[in-house]
Amino acid sequence: MKIQTKTCLNCYGCIAVCPGLAIHVIDLKPYIEPTRCNNCRFCQMVCPFGAIDEVSEKNKL
Repeated sequence: MKIQTKTCLNCYGCIAVCPGLAIHVIDLKPYIEPTRCNNCRFCQMVCPFGAIDEVSEKNKL
């Protein structure tokens, strides 16, 4: 999962729903730590701005 910083308006709802505690704030923007993310997509479901995208294995390279 990846947060699009230009679309994100920093409501931090994603942080509240992340069961893996994979989302941290860096320079006032939420950031998903890939090694802690379990791809549950809760953050994506709760984001009112559509700022969280799924990252395919192909895009991780």
